[in-house]
Amino acid sequence: MTSYFFTFLRHGESVGNRDGYIQGQHDFPLTEAGLKQAEQITESWVAAGRQFDGIIASPLQRAHQTAEQIRQALEAPIETDSLWLERHRGFGQGLKKEESRANRSTDTSHLYERFGETGESNWQLTLRAGRALQSLFRRPPGRYLIVTHGALLNRVLHTILGSNPLSVEFALGNCTSIDVQYNPEYQQWRLWQYLPLGKQALLVHPDPAGHRLLLVRHAESEGNVNRIFQGQVDTDLTPDGHKQTRQAAHLISELGIRIDQILSSPQTRAWQTAEVIAKNLQLDVTANHLLKEIDNGKLAGLSIEEIEAQFPERPDRANPYLPVGETGESWLELYLRAGELIDQVTGSDPGGYLAVSHGAFLNSLLRAILGIIPQPLRNSAHFYIENTGIVDLAYSPRANQWKFLALLPPKELTF
Repeated sequence: MTSYFFTFLRHGESVGNRDGYIQGQHDFPLTEAGLKQAEQITESWVAAGRQFDGIIASPLQRAHQTAEQIRQALEAPIETDSLWLERHRGFGQGLKKEESRANRSTDTSHLYERFGETGESNWQLTLRAGRALQSLFRRPPGRYLIVTHGALLNRVLHTILGSNPLSVEFALGNCTSIDVQYNPEYQQWRLWQYLPLGKQALLVHPDPAGHRLLLVRHAESEGNVNRIFQGQVDTDLTPDGHKQTRQAAHLISELGIRIDQILSSPQTRAWQTAEVIAKNLQLDVTANHLLKEIDNGKLAGLSIEEIEAQFPERPDRANPYLPVGETGESWLELYLRAGELIDQVTGSDPGGYLAVSHGAFLNSLLRAILGIIPQPLRNSAHFYIENTGIVDLAYSPRANQWKFLALLPPKELTF
């Protein structure tokens, strides 16, 4: 194995979570509910045949107890590392939130000011997150589980993706898991899935006065099966693709998330997917040309083998400002088009929006939301969104910030 596969896991519910304490590095154990959460995710991993070459855990009880339960079932070696401790919250940690406010040890958004007067600043936490991430690469390539805490894990994810912490917060409920891969050959990160534990975690709207945005990739198309670069070439769904649309429509309804409007790329494979979802939700579909796939110029409709034979040099892979396939859009132009959709959604009435689109466009949209600047294609962070996979996001005007809630492969939508 030449790649690194990391699964990051936030600990199960702790006494501090349950009882409303500011935890930080104060050492609370798991509750009974937290132990059950750890048991639940362990059972799902055992059933899936998941294995790890090693488990690294924060030494705090709530993380170590979660990791130990997994270790017993999967029989993987475990070690603790203080780099993976939660943020030190200064005078506030270990206090109830009301007590913390009374003692004026409330949190601050200042980059360099310490939390609770004596805790870690945002900058110090960012530096420790970087050191924690770097420590993983002192190990040989393999599969590793890291059990840690919400604030630190947020900074680790921003470091991995090169995203802007002011633009997005990663919403991490208890026992949320994130699977990422690092490919040393391409120096590229790939986010495979971001899974809250259980359906209820997806039902909480961070800001009811804001915008909820579900992104759905179209179902399997003939172009996918034939492994062609589709771009803006129109291809129909396959029989399996039609089956996927029905499954996706049922599962989206089952989630119970309020959807007020459905937007879709006008391309056939996306439109056919959106129509089935809309019918199930008793809504209409609005075509939006911003949601179309990238215009990949002369590559459109060609197979990988044909592209390699006809276009052995692909300068657009190394330069985000050059047109793809000589005559198409550049990656920057796609990024800007995705940015226009963000402007449309956030400028519309608050509510729930579902947008059906394509893999490259959705990746550019996520990079724009996360504040990841355009980079050479091979080096840019990639979000693996399967056919009918879902990304769940929410924007809060009050906080002026997005929350990244989930990246759900279709198979994970059954809770």
